[in-house]
Amino acid sequence: MAFVAGAGLVQLWPRLPGAGATWLLAGTCLFASVIGMRLRHGAARLLAALALGLCAGLLNASLQAQARLDDALSDAHQDAVSRLVLRVAGLPDGDARSQRFLAELDEPAPAGIPSRIQVSWQAPPGPQAALPELKPGQVWRMALVLRRPHGLLNPAGPDAEGRMFAQGIRAVGTVRGQPRLLADRPWATPGIAIERARHRVRDGLRAALGEHRYAPVMIALAIGDQAGVAREDWRLFNRSGITHLVSISGMHVTSIAGIAGLLVAALWRRGRWRGAGLAEHVP
Repeated sequence: MAFVAGAGLVQLWPRLPGAGATWLLAGTCLFASVIGMRLRHGAARLLAALALGLCAGLLNASLQAQARLDDALSDAHQDAVSRLVLRVAGLPDGDARSQRFLAELDEPAPAGIPSRIQVSWQAPPGPQAALPELKPGQVWRMALVLRRPHGLLNPAGPDAEGRMFAQGIRAVGTVRGQPRLLADRPWATPGIAIERARHRVRDGLRAALGEHRYAPVMIALAIGDQAGVAREDWRLFNRSGITHLVSISGMHVTSIAGIAGLLVAALWRRGRWRGAGLAEHVP
């Protein structure tokens, strides 16, 4: 509780502490831990533990917040073309004419360029022009016009800029020219492997469900990809009070389905009927 309280206090500060205050917090944490190990009285040890938790929460939240703020687009790269090597890190959203995806730097970039960028890629003019198929794990060399994220700040409305900040997206980029595919590494990281698996599941669901109106909703429920759900469907969910259910069910449905599958398989292997195992009748 003291650790959480320390992290919460950071949210109330008008600004983050400097390097000197951070080192002071670290020293206080170390001092509290040493004192707590040497004390014998129960109440004194409890106070030392609470002080340790509070300082640790303050220190952890301060360091993470400072790291997020430091990972920002500098003025030198604002509205300028930057040539970067990026890895597709999330499910692409769009069609053959327009794509938007989350990308991570695959190689060291110049100072002042964030590590995570939301990229928009438009196909060139012409009816025959189309974008290549994008998959999580692909590594591209591309020229991007980078800008800081901005969003509408209407009362009671969605805060797009705050959402991107929470996701660590500190820049948005628009593709210029013709990017070049350098490699495809679907197992680069555990997160990339999961996104690649979700991409394959989404392709399979799209092929199986076709153009049915409920197809994007089924995909959203199965893997949590809500990009294809129509605005009219969201309005219907809102009026019927199930928006939250649709928003969170991607993870819950797959988790419960996996647990149920394991339980049924275990019971079926152990079940018997008239002296023979059920799996011998229906494997």
